[in-house]
Amino acid sequence: MRDLLADLPLDQVTTSMTINATASTLLLLYQLVGEEQGVSGGQLRGTIQNDILKEYVARGTYIYPPRQSMRLVVDTFDYCAKEMAQWNTISISGYHIREAGSTAVQEIAFTLANGVAYVEAAIAAGFGVGRLRTAVEFLLQRAQQSLRGSRQVPRRAAPVGLDHA
Repeated sequence: MRDLLADLPLDQVTTSMTINATASTLLLLYQLVGEEQGVSGGQLRGTIQNDILKEYVARGTYIYPPRQSMRLVVDTFDYCAKEMAQWNTISISGYHIREAGSTAVQEIAFTLANGVAYVEAAIAAGFGVGRLRTAVEFLLQRAQQSLRGSRQVPRRAAPVGLDHA
C-alpha cells in the first residue's frame, strides 16, 4: 500500500475502492499510509464499495460467513463515523447483479433490499439512523438504461439519506 500510494497527496485526492470482502482491511491500510504522510483519518476522502451482500447474490467472492460479513460492514460504518467522517462507507451496487443475469427490475429490487439489510443491521447494532445519512450510497448504472423515464435515475452514485428512504 505504501508503494501504491507513495506519490499521491492523500489530503488532496478522493479515492474510490471497488472492494468488498476485504474492504475494512484495505481501508485501514489506506488510513495508515495517510497517517504516515501526515494526513489524519478525518482528512481522508473517498468511498469503499463494502457491499458484501452483492457478493453473495451475484459473484461468490466473499470470505466470511454472512453474519460475520455484515458485522464487519456495520463495524466499518461505526469506525468511519468516529475516525474518518468524510469517508463513504458503502456503495451498494446493482452492477454485478445485472451482470450475473438479472433483469433491470431484479437489479433494483436486490440492490434496494441489500440497502435495507445494511440499515437494519446497523440499527440492530445500535448505530443511529441519522449517522447513516451520508454513509450509504447506491449505484444503479445498468438499470437506468432499461427503465422508462431513465432521466430520473442518476448516472452516478448518489448518497441516500432519510429523505430518500
